[in-house]
Amino acid sequence: WMVVGCLITYFMEKNGVTDLGFLFNAAYMGGFAMAVYVPLTLYINLKHLPPCARPGKVCIFMMTVASMVYVGFAAACLYWEILG
Repeated sequence: WMVVGCLITYFMEKNGVTDLGFLFNAAYMGGFAMAVYVPLTLYINLKHLPPCARPGKVCIFMMTVASMVYVGFAAACLYWEILG
């Protein structure tokens, strides 16, 4: 992953991406990763853990809220980049 990060940095420097643009792109990538990771973690925990180890109602609620936040962030980023 370090090599990939170095290649992305090189590519962005060559294309004239500013420092602030680089930070925004890093936030976008992190947000998209979390938009996939959080719902997938909740699904796998509910589907594959034994009933005694599954998350409780509070944890399910908090993971659902986190999923909505990250998916909303990813959708907003796409909207801002494409239409904004």
